[in-house]
Amino acid sequence: MSRGGAATALGFASVAVGLSFCGFNVYWLAGGTAGLDTIQSATAGPMPQAVMAAMTVIKVGRALLGLAAVGAVTRRIPAPLQRMVRILAWTAVAVLALRTGPFVITDIRVAAGAADPAGIAWFWNAWFAAWLAAFLPSMWLSKPAKLDSRSTIA
Repeated sequence: MSRGGAATALGFASVAVGLSFCGFNVYWLAGGTAGLDTIQSATAGPMPQAVMAAMTVIKVGRALLGLAAVGAVTRRIPAPLQRMVRILAWTAVAVLALRTGPFVITDIRVAAGAADPAGIAWFWNAWFAAWLAAFLPSMWLSKPAKLDSRSTIA
């Protein structure tokens, strides 16, 4: 598979993981309760619907930024906007890495018996790690050789 093909596949995988992750928020906004206790323990009580809705919108936006690695999508965007989308996408990757890294390290410490497993959200940590595992390499592999105001990403 070519570099561009791998970036595209990983970009779509990133979007799929990100949007399916957002599905939990939509489920909770619709009144579902399964799994809600795993995030409420971290927020010290029930989360207001407005906060949950705002988080959902942010997560959907972040998930769709995975399309920045998909050349067929970005070629249709003017070069100045391509730069802005890629900057936002790299920012999303950085935030995801900052959120994921410490929790994965904690998970490894728990698995090794060096930390207490109480309060560890195993399911969410793995989900964030999977999202990052698709998003980061998709952005790296899709980096354009050069962007100027007259060109588009090939």
